[in-house]
Amino acid sequence: MAFDKAAGFRYELERIYKRFLNNEDSELDIPAAGEMLRELDWLHKLMLYSSIVPCVIVCLLGLFHVYFFMMYTSNEEIRSGMYYLVMMPPVTVATSLMAMFIPRSAGFLSAVTTTYYMICMFMIVQLMFDMYGCRRALARYLKRNRIKIKLAVPPYASYCTCLPEIRPRLRNILNIEACILQTVIVRIVLQILELIAYFELRHRHHVFFTISNLVNIISMYISLYFAYVLIEVAKDRLEPYRFALLFKIQDSIMSLPAHQKLILDLVVALDWIKNVKNLPASNVAMFYLNFLLIWEFLLVSLFSTYAFEPDKTKLFDVLYRKQDEEEDLKTASIQQEEFLNSVLSESCEEIQPPARRTRSYLKFH
Repeated sequence: MAFDKAAGFRYELERIYKRFLNNEDSELDIPAAGEMLRELDWLHKLMLYSSIVPCVIVCLLGLFHVYFFMMYTSNEEIRSGMYYLVMMPPVTVATSLMAMFIPRSAGFLSAVTTTYYMICMFMIVQLMFDMYGCRRALARYLKRNRIKIKLAVPPYASYCTCLPEIRPRLRNILNIEACILQTVIVRIVLQILELIAYFELRHRHHVFFTISNLVNIISMYISLYFAYVLIEVAKDRLEPYRFALLFKIQDSIMSLPAHQKLILDLVVALDWIKNVKNLPASNVAMFYLNFLLIWEFLLVSLFSTYAFEPDKTKLFDVLYRKQDEEEDLKTASIQQEEFLNSVLSESCEEIQPPARRTRSYLKFH
């Protein structure tokens, strides 16, 4: 009896493992958009249509952010880099909403979003160098202040004190930059291979897709770790721009969808997510993932709008310059008014006759 239970438990673990690793699903075909909408139950329809409102809000906030950087950021390189970053939430919610309505294109739209994230990773590294001037300027700054590059940095290696410190040479900075940008190349190569495998197999139920997802996550964390290494040594000069907070938001945007997708794939393998009408369980999981992403990025957009107000960051240098000019004009006008008042008071004192002395002089005579 115990042997039968152990054998049954082992069989169940093997089934879950194979289903998770091979990304196996039911034999249901992915329905077209119109067919899915006709067969969808009221709860999933409510989730679908309620996602339109936050999507519109995020897109409007994105346009508002683009307008602010267009009007109040003078540096062209910084302004161009920020355009990519502020459009991350609108691009994500737009592709997520399209994937909810068109389940057959969900995998492709997810790949488009991930590729855009990789481009933004390249842009944020370039943005940091633009704020310093160039890579050589960063190396000179570190050498002049005798700052070494530490590999034991939070949040990934804060307790690894055994890691060595690197000399702040230009070559070392370029090597760290290469470790950051490798995820862009890895993601693009994996995406091309996934498309080739899908066109060859006509399905995604293969171990290659799971391995590709895991390799992508590992590559992403390597990139994020070395980005934190570079930001840690440059944070003092970048603090007025709130660059550390900007990168933490970027980190959350990149890592959160990857974690959620991995968890939902495991939930599908455990049979905790079932087929919904004619929609396979894996597509139901993608439906839930896109729904969560839309609402999460609404919170990200609202928080970013609050955290990067013009009076909290020097990214909007044109606005700061206008405020400084207005303050200088006010100070100059106040000083001019005080000077005129002092001149007028002195002239009045000189013109005023000495009345008391005259009266005393008359009494004396």
